[in-house]
Amino acid sequence: MITNSFEQRKMRKIEQVDTIPLVLQMLITMGVAEVIDNHCLQDENYQGLSIGWLMTILLVYVSVEWNDNWAYMAEWVSDHRYTLECLSGQRMEEDDFSVARLEYALHYLNDKTVWSKIERELEDRIIQNQYSMKRPFSYFKRKTRNMLSPRILQDDCNTSLILLLAILSRAESIIEFVVRRALAANEETLDHIYDGNPKRKTARPSIGLILHTFRYIYLDIHYDQKGQVVKRYLTPLNQTQLRILELSGFSEDILPALTE
Repeated sequence: MITNSFEQRKMRKIEQVDTIPLVLQMLITMGVAEVIDNHCLQDENYQGLSIGWLMTILLVYVSVEWNDNWAYMAEWVSDHRYTLECLSGQRMEEDDFSVARLEYALHYLNDKTVWSKIERELEDRIIQNQYSMKRPFSYFKRKTRNMLSPRILQDDCNTSLILLLAILSRAESIIEFVVRRALAANEETLDHIYDGNPKRKTARPSIGLILHTFRYIYLDIHYDQKGQVVKRYLTPLNQTQLRILELSGFSEDILPALTE
C-alpha cells in the first residue's frame, strides 16, 4: 500500500501557479532575459541557464514569495518547475539556482556601465511596446530601496539587487497601467476583486488587487511510467481572472502554454 501510494505521487505533481504566469509573461514581454544577456557574457564553462533567465526567474520568485532567502529559491523552483519551464521555454536544473550561482550573477551585474546599457535598452523596448509611462527607472530604484531590509542593503550584491527589483517594480506597474488603460478604453469595470465585497467594482484596480485575484490556481500534472507528461489540468479560472488576462493581452500566451 505504501509503495503504491509512493508510485502514484511520483506519477502526479500539483504546482501552485497563482501569479507566476502574469508576472513572468510581463518580464518576457519586456525582454528582461534577452536584454540582460545582450550585455552579459555567459561563462563558457557553465552550460546551464543564462544570467538573464536566472535573474528573470529570481524576480518571479521575489514577486511571489517576497523572500530574500536565496537558499530556499532552488526548492521553490523545483516546486514550480513545470509551470516555469512551460511559460519560459527554458530547461531548468537545480544547480542553476544554487546560492553560489546566484551570487556569481549578482556580482557580475554589479557594474554601473553594464546596468546603464541594460536600463537604456529596456526603456527603448518599453516605448516600442507603447507602455507610455512617465516614471523613469530612477523612481523604481528609490521605491525599491525603501522596501529592502537593512541586512540586504548591507550585502555586497545590494546594487545589482536594487536595480533588479526596480525592474520587477516596473513590470508590475506596467501590468497595472495596461489593465487600467484597457478598462478605461472599454468604459468597463471589474468586480469580484475585493475580498468580502464581490459586488464592489473598480475601473482602476491596483497591482496589489490584480495579483491578489490570482490565488488558489493549481496545475495538476500526470506522468507515465517513463516520466513523460500525459495529462495536465489547470484550475478553471473565474471570469475576473480571465478578463484580467485579456485586458493585459496575455490570455493567448499563458493559457495555451499551460493547458495544451
